Formats: sequence, structure tokens, C-alpha cells
Amino acid sequence: MLKKTSALKALLILLFPVIFLSSAFSQTDSTKVLLLGPEFSKYLNLDKDQLVKITPLRDSIQAILKIENDRREEIRAKMQSGERPGREEFMEMRDKRQKDIETIKGLIEDIKKVLNPEQLEKFKNVELPNLEMRRRRMRPNN
Repeated sequence: MLKKTSALKALLILLFPVIFLSSAFSQTDSTKVLLLGPEFSKYLNLDKDQLVKITPLRDSIQAILKIENDRREEIRAKMQSGERPGREEFMEMRDKRQKDIETIKGLIEDIKKVLNPEQLEKFKNVELPNLEMRRRRMRPNN
């Protein structure tokens, strides 16, 4: 029972941040424009040269997020079938996730380099994918 609980806790720790990545695909705050949303280019008033440079960067971010989602679905399917990923598999997933986070952060910085000062100011209102790996402590209820 303890192993099952530990495995579930580890799974929750790994999957919790991925759930928040879904916010990159749907607009929740009407004052913010999504980095991966259709209004991004129009909001920042990007010119053609900027679009040529930024579009592949946004596409790369979206591809990484899709891979993250696919990994999450794969683990969910394994857990539902009764298969429990081992510690090594969890560690490998965590390492891949950390690498993906660093890659996305770099791509966001590359996008910023293409923007002019006015666009950089507006970029502060752009909603970025939530990339933080959060750990939740399981506390007993008192």
C-alpha cells in the first residue's frame, strides 16, 4: 500500500505542472493575450520580418507542449491499466520535463529579442505557458 501511495504521489508531482500547460491553449483572462493564441501577432502588431522569425519559435513551443501532453496521457493510460512506472522512469520524465522547460524559456527569450521596445512593453501582458514544476506536500488532515 505504501508503494502504491508513493507512486501516486510521484505521479501527481510530475503531472501537476503539465495540467497548467493546458492554459497555453485557452484564454482565461480577457486582459491577457496568449503566447500561442491566434491574437498574439495582431496584439503586438508584428511586421512580416518579425512574423518570419517568431512563427517557428512559437511552433517549437507548441510542439514541446504537445509532447508533454502526450507523455502525460501515456502515463495516465499506464496507470489505468494497472502498470506502475518505476522510479527510473519517473526520474527520466522529470529530467525531460526540466530540459523542455529550459528550451521553452530560451525560445521565449529569442522571441523577445525580435521585438521592439513598444512591443516588449506589450509583451508583459502576454500569457506564457506555466512552466514551473511545483511540488505539493501531502499533509494529514487535523
